[in-house]
Amino acid sequence: MCKRLLDVWLVLLAPTAACRQMPSKPDDAAGSVARYVDSAALARGGRTSNEQVLTSVALQHLSAADAEARLQAKLPEGVRTSRGADAKQLLIQGPGQAVSESIKELARIDVR
Repeated sequence: MCKRLLDVWLVLLAPTAACRQMPSKPDDAAGSVARYVDSAALARGGRTSNEQVLTSVALQHLSAADAEARLQAKLPEGVRTSRGADAKQLLIQGPGQAVSESIKELARIDVR
């Protein structure tokens, strides 16, 4: 009976253990909080402040791993990327203006 309960708990906790946290730098402020903003709004230039934002970008042609590798060299300062749960999803976090520039660069490289 105990083994069955343990198995159920492990199955329920597996998705939580698989989640990855955005990488952080040691010099990040402990109180900084990123607010989720739709990537379409950022691509249109709707957010130009330096407020910390987090967005999810759906990729059309590249995998998230490939897009992340290609984008790393072109990321503005303070912007971090992470692969989403889906193989075609990239998470981008940083100052609003810099994230907006990153989305535009990602659109340029996400082609066949």
